[in-house]
Amino acid sequence: MFTTFFPLAILLGLLLLSIILWATLLFLGLHWAQAPEISVRRVLLTTAFVSCVAGVLWTLKMLISAYAPSFAVGASALRVFITFYFSCQLISYFHQISFKQAFKA
Repeated sequence: MFTTFFPLAILLGLLLLSIILWATLLFLGLHWAQAPEISVRRVLLTTAFVSCVAGVLWTLKMLISAYAPSFAVGASALRVFITFYFSCQLISYFHQISFKQAFKA
């Protein structure tokens, strides 16, 4: 039981740490991009949505790679582009800033 619990606890802890770091860097990036009215609530909401989108895209990439290994590289590249684009779109939507400012953040 310990051999299952310990690695799972480490993985969940690292996932939580990455989400906290992403939110912190987003907050600092919005401050640097001079976005008006930066609130912790909006930063956390944006982080939650971006994490969900990234998780769904990762799952789709893994499914595509499992059933069609020849598409693995293309699916990975597409996942990176879509994750980056949707992250900027979600940041610009939740914080009511332009796409250019979201790109800077």
